[in-house]
Parts: sequence; structure tokens; C-alpha cells
Amino acid sequence: GLIDSIKRGLWTTGGSVYDGRIRNIVTSTRLQANIIFSKYFSVENLKAYPLLIVANNPVLSDGYAKVIQEYLSGGGKVIIEAEGLRNPIIQKLTRLSPKGELSQKAGKTSGPHPFTYDGYAMPVENKGSEVAMKFETGEPVLFSRNVGEGRILFTPLLLSGKVSYQPDIAEFVEGLAQELAGRLPIGLKGAGDSIDTNLLTNGKNHLLAAYNRGFSDQTAQVTFTDSKLPEILTDFSTGEQKDCKDGMEVRLPR
Repeated sequence: GLIDSIKRGLWTTGGSVYDGRIRNIVTSTRLQANIIFSKYFSVENLKAYPLLIVANNPVLSDGYAKVIQEYLSGGGKVIIEAEGLRNPIIQKLTRLSPKGELSQKAGKTSGPHPFTYDGYAMPVENKGSEVAMKFETGEPVLFSRNVGEGRILFTPLLLSGKVSYQPDIAEFVEGLAQELAGRLPIGLKGAGDSIDTNLLTNGKNHLLAAYNRGFSDQTAQVTFTDSKLPEILTDFSTGEQKDCKDGMEVRLPR
């Protein structure tokens, strides 16, 4: 991706456009995610994650595609975007094939997380994939197919290029990822868009880290999705401990 971005002039002051798309997904949504660099892109490392998002990559190699295939066979879930479909292995996995170069596309979706889109998209031919979402005009914008124990989804749209400045697309990507990966056992309710969170666990205890990027202090409520609550909740910023049944309001200083 790095060499291709240089050859095609897809380089900005922030680095490769490809890298920028990945950063957009991580920083512009409230997903708790890690970036897997190519050196560590292996089935063994991917097993730790319920979902893999592959931002638009026209030079996805067969080696990486085979890792994705094995990850899917073991129960993983994958979202592939636009030019990732150029890889022949991805074409077999999705039962889709490209029908030319990127072209302008505009439309609006409906459903739980509707969004409008006006930008580039990959024309595709459907050879047996399920259509999971359409524009209101009826044109497919999300395909889905079960592979082994896993599931692969493909969108012809370049959503990763718009999540950083189009909130409805960011909300859609976030909602789709949460649907596929499952809800986290602990989170913050009432935290604004300027709050970044991450969740660490040793299999028994959970550490929820929060960072306020905003210019004012905020407060939020710690929430749980698991019916089996932990015994004690500790606020490491103050040292305060509480019974989890009562929940805890935490202060997030700027």
C-alpha cells in the first residue's frame, strides 16, 4: 500500500492516503480498535479480535487475502471496502467481481443507521452474494456472505474517506461494527464525541481507559451490558471505589 500510494501520488502531509483511511475509522468512531500493521498480520494475531475492517486497498496481496480467508474459516468477521475486491481471493470469498474503475456514485440509505453518500464507488457484478443494504434507488451498497464459521461483508463505497467529516457515515460504520463484533461488557454513557475509550482485560478484570480530547470537562456514567456485574468499581483518577450495583459517575477532565 505504501509503495502504491507513492506511485499513484496518493500522499499527503499526513502520510499515505491508505493509512489515513485506517486512521479515520479508528479516530472518527467510538469503536475500541487496534491497527494491525502488516508485520503482525497473521491468523494467530487476528484470532484475538472478533472483527477485521480492511479499508480500501487496491493492492491487497494474495498472502494477506489467504490470512483473511483462514480468519473467516475460524469464525472471524470481516468488512472489505471498494478496491479490496480487486484481489481474486476476495472475489471468491464474496462471490463478487469488479466491473471497471472507481466512478462517482450518490444515494441515500434507510434503516437503523441511514446515511447519504456522494463520492467514488467500485462497480461490481454479483455472482451469488446476499444484498444486505441498498440505496433508496435499489442499488446495492452492502453485500454479505457466510464463509466457513465466519462472515464477510463488502461495500463498494469509500466510506473510510468520509467518516472523519460525515457523522451519519461514522454512525453507520460504528453501528455495523458493533453488530458484528458484539457489545462491549463495559462502557461510558453520556460521553461526547471528544471522548476516546479503550477496554483492556486479562480475562477476569476489565480496565476502561478514557481520554478527553475536548476543551471542557465532562462527566459520564459507567454502564454494563453483562448481567453479571463485577463486585467493585474503581475510579483510578480519584481512587474512589463503589458497589457496581449503584453504578458510578466519572469526571473526565480536559
